[in-house]
Amino acid sequence: MRAFRLALYALLFAAGLALYTATLHTDVQAADSGELQLVALRLGVAHPPGYPLYSMLGWLASWAPLGTPYARVSFVSALASAGTLVLLALTIETTLLARRVSRAASVLACAAGALALATSTTFWAQATTANIRSLTAFFAAGLLLAAARAFGGRSSLRLFALVAGLGVAHHVSLLFSAVVIGGYMLAKQLAAADARPALRRELLIAATIFAATQLVWLYLPIRAAAGAPLAPGNLTTLNGFLDHVLARGFGGDMLYFVRVEPQRFWDRMALLPSLLNFQFSVPLMALMAVSALVALWRAHAFALVALASFVLHMFVTLTYRAPQTVEYAMPCWVMACALLGVGAGMCTAHRSPRAVFRLLSFSLPLVIAVIALADGSARAPNFDTASRDRSVRADAEAVLRAALPNSTVLAQWHQVTPLWVLQQIEGQRLDVAVEYVSPNGAQSYGETFAGRALIASRSLKAAYVTSAFAEEIGAVKLQSQPVADASAWRVAQMLGPGLPSSVGVFDGRLNIGKPAGLDGRIFEAGQTLLVDVNWISAGAHRDGDAITVRILRNDGRLAATADVRVTDDDSQLGFGARRQVLALPLDLEPGMYPVLVGAYRADVSGLVQYKDALGAQFAPAGAITVIPATQPPATQRPMNTPCVLNCAGPLLIGVDYDLGVPNRVRLWTHFALSDAPLPVAVTLANGTPIASARALSAAPGKYASLAFDIPPERNLRLRVGDREVVLPDYTDGERYAPFGNQMALIGLSSHRSIIETNVALTWLGARPISADYIVSVRLNSQRFNGAHDSVPALGAIPTLKWLRNSRIVDTHPFDTDDAGPPYTGSVVVYDSVTRLLLPVLDERYERGFEFQIP
Repeated sequence: MRAFRLALYALLFAAGLALYTATLHTDVQAADSGELQLVALRLGVAHPPGYPLYSMLGWLASWAPLGTPYARVSFVSALASAGTLVLLALTIETTLLARRVSRAASVLACAAGALALATSTTFWAQATTANIRSLTAFFAAGLLLAAARAFGGRSSLRLFALVAGLGVAHHVSLLFSAVVIGGYMLAKQLAAADARPALRRELLIAATIFAATQLVWLYLPIRAAAGAPLAPGNLTTLNGFLDHVLARGFGGDMLYFVRVEPQRFWDRMALLPSLLNFQFSVPLMALMAVSALVALWRAHAFALVALASFVLHMFVTLTYRAPQTVEYAMPCWVMACALLGVGAGMCTAHRSPRAVFRLLSFSLPLVIAVIALADGSARAPNFDTASRDRSVRADAEAVLRAALPNSTVLAQWHQVTPLWVLQQIEGQRLDVAVEYVSPNGAQSYGETFAGRALIASRSLKAAYVTSAFAEEIGAVKLQSQPVADASAWRVAQMLGPGLPSSVGVFDGRLNIGKPAGLDGRIFEAGQTLLVDVNWISAGAHRDGDAITVRILRNDGRLAATADVRVTDDDSQLGFGARRQVLALPLDLEPGMYPVLVGAYRADVSGLVQYKDALGAQFAPAGAITVIPATQPPATQRPMNTPCVLNCAGPLLIGVDYDLGVPNRVRLWTHFALSDAPLPVAVTLANGTPIASARALSAAPGKYASLAFDIPPERNLRLRVGDREVVLPDYTDGERYAPFGNQMALIGLSSHRSIIETNVALTWLGARPISADYIVSVRLNSQRFNGAHDSVPALGAIPTLKWLRNSRIVDTHPFDTDDAGPPYTGSVVVYDSVTRLLLPVLDERYERGFEFQIP
C-alpha cells in the first residue's frame, strides 16, 4: 500500500511537471520576471525583500542541462508548482484519513483538489514563468500539511518550523498564515496532557530550526559586498540590510485601504468574487462553497484553520496597495482547493445503507475533477500561446539595435529588466546605458520621466525614452521623435525634421512624409499597427490643423484612421513627428488596401479637407495586405451551428450585440472559416432580409467576424449559404466594443449615491495579453469633470494576466458630491509603458467610446 501511495504521488508530481514544462516560457521576460532571470543567472540581488532563497535556487537550476538559461530559471516555478500539488494532495489525504475516510475516497478527493489548483488561471500562469509566487504557494501548502498532521494527532512542530521559517524568509506575507496555523498547532499540543512534558523540548527544537532557516538572509550582504548585479550599496550596513529585508520602502502600502483610503475599503472587499472567478469557473466555485461547508461540518478544526488563514491573507492582500492582487493571493487559492478536496472527500463518508446514495456521494469529487479538467482544456491554448510569445525579446532587441553608440535609454520597469538581461547575459549593446526611471514620491511619473530625460539630453550622448510622455517632455523644452521599428523615442533639446520620402504637400503648407514600415506588410484582421506620422510645416499655422492616415473599405467606407493634431509648438519648430496606433476592424475583408495620408482643419463648422498639388484630398503612401485572423475572436455568446455530419462550410462560433448607438443594433457574428466561401445574411423569422448580405472568404483554420447594422428587431435568423441558424436575442443595454485585438467591453453600468458615482465596466479578454494596459474613465456633467485611471479591477487584475475569455469587472469610483446627472462619459485604454491609445475596432466609435448616465 505504501508503494502504491508513493507511485500515485510520483505520478501527480510528474503530470504537473509535464504540464507546466510543456507550456514553459523559455525566453526573456518582462518586469519582475526579467529581474529574477538576471538575479538568478548572475547571483544578483532582487528588489526588496531580496528573495535570497529563490535567487540561490534559480542559480542552481541554471546549471541544469535544460534548454535556454531562461528556461532553467522558469523551471524552478514548474518544480515548485508540481511540488505544491503533491503537498496539497497530502494535506487532503491526511485530513480525510483522520476522519476515517476510505483510501479510495481519499484518492478521488486528492485528485479533485489537485486538479482544481493545477488548472486555475494564476497558479498555472505562475508555474510557467520566472517568479517568486510559485514558491510562496509551495510553502503555503507546506503550512497546511503541518496543520493537517496536527489535526490527525501527529506532532508536526518541527515540520511547521522548517516550512514557516523558509516561507517567511522567502516572502514575509506567509507570516499571517503561519501565525494562524502555528497558534492552532500550539493549542493542540497544549490540549494533549500527555504531550506537555515534551512540549518545551519540542518548542526549543522548533525555534532552533526556524532560526537556522533565517541564515538564508546572509546571501544579501555577502553578494552585495561582492558587487552583485542590482545590489544596493548599503546592504552591508545594518540599517540598509533591514530596509531591504523589511521592504520599508513599501511599508506605506500595507493596510493602505484601511489607514489612508478607508472610503475605498468596501470597494476593495467587493473584488473577491472577481478574483475567485478569474481563477475558477462558476460551477467549480459553487462546488467549492458546498465543499467548504461540508468541511466545516465534518472536519471543523482543520477547516476553520484553513478558512481563517484564507480570510486573514486575503484581507491583507486586498488592503495592500499594489497592482498584483491576483498574484499576492496565491496562498488563498491553495487553501481554497484544500477545503474543496477535504469537503468533497467528506461527502464520500456517507453512512446510508442504500447503494445509490453511496454512489452519489462518490460522484462529487469525480464531478469536480471533470470540471477542473474541462477548465484546464479551455485554458491550455492560452498558455501554449503565451509560452511561444517572443514579443518581449523582439521589443528589447529593437530598442538596443536602434540606439546610437554610447547613448542612454530611459525605461520603465516593464521594459528595463529585459534590456538589462540582453546586455548582461547575452552581451548585446554594452555601450548603451540602460537606466530605470523609478517613481518619485508625489511627483507624477511623466514629470519624473521628463526630468530624467532633460538630464540625459544635456550630455553629448544621444538619449531615448521608452514611454511617450509627450506633454511632460515638451514642458521641459525637449523635443521627441519616434524611433522607426522600435518602442522608443529620441529626445533632445533640438531635433531636425526626420521626414522620410514625401507623399505630398497639402494646402501648400503641410509636407507629409511616408509612414515607415507599413508598405508591403501583412496584417491580420483585427490587428493593431503602429504608424509614425512625420511632416514639415511651411507657412502660417492654422488652428485645428491635423494630419490623418486612413484605410478605406472596398466600398469606400472608413475602415481605420489615425489622426494627429498639429500644435503651436510643432508650427514654431516647422516640423513634427507622432506615433499613433491604427486598428484594423475585426470584419475587414481579406485583400490589399492602400494606405492614404491627408490633412484637414477642424473648426466649429466641421472638417475642412485640404488638398495636395494635384487637387486630391488623399495621397497613397503604400499598401498593406489583410488576411483572416489566426486566433478565434472573443465572444460572450459562444455557440456552434447545428450541422449534419461532414457538412461543408464555415462554423458559427459566437454572436455578440452592441446597443451603443441609439435605435440601432450592431450584430457581431464570429466564424471558423473553411475551404468554402459562402454568403451570410441576416433575416427576420419570416425570411425578410434586414441587412445587406456579406461574404465569408475561404481560409481553413482561420477566423473571421462579420458585423451587421440592423434595426432593433428580435427573433432573427442567420443564413449561411443554404443553412439557417436561429440567433439568440439581445438583452437591453448589451455591449460589445473590441479594443484593439486585446479585449472587448461587454458591459457598462453605473451606481450613484449621494456623494459618489461608480462606473462598472465588464471586460472580456480576447487573447493572452502581454501588455499592461490602463483603463481611463472620464465623467463630465455641468458641475463635474473628472477622470479615473487605473489598472483594471482597482489594480487587482492587470491585463498582462488576462487570458482569452477572462471576464473582469472593472469599477471606477468618482467623488461627485452634489454634482447631479446627467453625465457624459468615455472609456479610453492605453498602454502603461508606451502611453499609446488602444483604439476601438468599430468605426462608429471613431471619436472614442462614449456613454451616457441619465
